[in-house]
Amino acid sequence: MKFLNKILLQFLSILLVTIIYFVIIELTSRAILGIASKDKNFLYYGFNKDILLEIVDLTELKFNFENINNDNEITLSKPKTKDISNNIPNKMLWSFGASLTYGFSCGKDSSSWPNEIQAINKGIKVINYGFPSTYSNDSLKSLKFNLKNNELNKPDFILWAHKTDEKLFAHRGLRFQKDRKEQVSFNKLNIRFIFLRIEKTFETNSISYRMIKHVIKKLQKRYNLYDEKVTDIETKDNINNAIENYKYNTIEAIEIAKKYNVEKFIIVSLATHEEFESTEKDYFLEKFNHVGENLSIDPNVKFINVILNMNKEQKNNYQKFYCSNKHYTLVGNIEIAKVLNEQIF
Repeated sequence: MKFLNKILLQFLSILLVTIIYFVIIELTSRAILGIASKDKNFLYYGFNKDILLEIVDLTELKFNFENINNDNEITLSKPKTKDISNNIPNKMLWSFGASLTYGFSCGKDSSSWPNEIQAINKGIKVINYGFPSTYSNDSLKSLKFNLKNNELNKPDFILWAHKTDEKLFAHRGLRFQKDRKEQVSFNKLNIRFIFLRIEKTFETNSISYRMIKHVIKKLQKRYNLYDEKVTDIETKDNINNAIENYKYNTIEAIEIAKKYNVEKFIIVSLATHEEFESTEKDYFLEKFNHVGENLSIDPNVKFINVILNMNKEQKNNYQKFYCSNKHYTLVGNIEIAKVLNEQIF
């Protein structure tokens, strides 16, 4: 009996110390974000379930606190005045995507298609927010932060160029959006679902957990530290969930762009090496492009399927577009930029 009491006492002591450490870490995390943001919502996160936290980049202290029931949260700035000297339109373009958008993956002579659009069209200023191994969850956070904190330099056009990396949602998580009735469906008996729900409980209540998770995800993206190959998770159900997640993220991005008076939201389906090489229909690509086609019914939205807008010469020379890692060469970036510039302007 004494032995059991001793074990129980040790367990309770360890539990108490763990709780104390957790509380200290949590309070410190909240204090850091509270001081940096000067936003009192850091006090209510986890207690008020309408308050969301989205971390964009901790190294630069970029993050958003958002109240999903506050319809008046966003205040619109006056429209920018345009420089019409020499009859050249002064347009700002923001691009979002993964490594194909980030560019510079094929050696020192490479480039990025956003850079090449700016080189082709001198009236365009491009800011490229693309980054390797990101997907629409990441870009939605970045879009919110940068629109909120760039009142005087808002974009006229947003290019939303996500594609293949959306398949990796199973590694990185879904966005369970509280303000939507429709949710990405899971089999509730699936062990992955159970762990996701536990993980979401921590995520929606603890700022310190969100910060630790953000650091881990950044390391995974940087060093490609995933425990499964992409092909191991490409079941039809997973693809459908990935597409639904992408669709809801894109819809939300469009709604935010409208609130900030963005002239045009452009969904881009970039030309991948696999599309040129494959002779069979790809289930993911069909579903992915279908999202863009449906959303482009909105007059503020345009969908550009790059490969369908290439001329015969470009299609015949597609092998020059890619280096050994299937990313765009300088030639590829220039040709992609030509297609997009023609379709946008």
